[in-house]
Amino acid sequence: MIRATLFLLFIASPQEWQHREAGLTADLMKAESAHPENAVAVDEAVLALAQFLQERGRYREAEPLYVRSTGINEAVYGRTSIEAAGSWMRLGALYQAEFKLELAEATARKAVPLFEALTGAESLYYAYASANLAAALAGQGQFARAEPLLRRAVFLVRQHVPKSDRAVACLEANLGMIYLREGEFRKAEPLLRGVLARVDESNESGKAAAMAALAELSIAEGRWEEADAEIRKANRILGESPGVLRLKAAVETHAGDLRQAAVDLSRSIEFLDPASYCPLVHEN
Repeated sequence: MIRATLFLLFIASPQEWQHREAGLTADLMKAESAHPENAVAVDEAVLALAQFLQERGRYREAEPLYVRSTGINEAVYGRTSIEAAGSWMRLGALYQAEFKLELAEATARKAVPLFEALTGAESLYYAYASANLAAALAGQGQFARAEPLLRRAVFLVRQHVPKSDRAVACLEANLGMIYLREGEFRKAEPLLRGVLARVDESNESGKAAAMAALAELSIAEGRWEEADAEIRKANRILGESPGVLRLKAAVETHAGDLRQAAVDLSRSIEFLDPASYCPLVHEN
């Protein structure tokens, strides 16, 4: 059985985080010592700790745990099982977060045919796996290969979940970004504006990402005042992120403020941009 997993923001003090990590580590040690023959129980403890570390941004520590979980699922259920497919999805999502996009593509290519064979080419799981493959390709600049995969995934997800669902908004925003990168502005704008209109106030980062994308589109079309307004809105939510700083620099350059543009560009390279995709992870 597969159940969708969403990584939710857990607001806690450093002491609470430490306590939670200690508890998860103890659970793993207990499972390994008390139930070494019970691979499923060990895997549950491995996966819980891996997901905690991923939530905290500690990807290097999470990676070997996800690799271990994948090995357990392949050994217990078989390399062509739905459990193995779910493991490849999780590992691929981590690789995307680490910007290891070639590895993310490789793992997605393992998951996609498994989900197609096991759940069908019309299933929600196949759609999510295809969306993750598209994300990995888009992250490498392979937009022409990513676009049909993601367009099909958006169509399938719309058949299974309400249009207001976060996953729909996420995938539509990604598709809009691909159209934007390909210069297909007429296709990009309605998708991005639709996402912005539907995303609720609790998803501030999603709203800001849509605003920043629309600002980029406005810049590409020479609508500088609109771009400036969208950048200001995004900046209030995201702060001076690398993407926002680069957009500000473009507007400043157009306005003739080259000194400030140079400052903002130099500050933008001090950071790494977050990936412009929403990997969807599935837990078996």
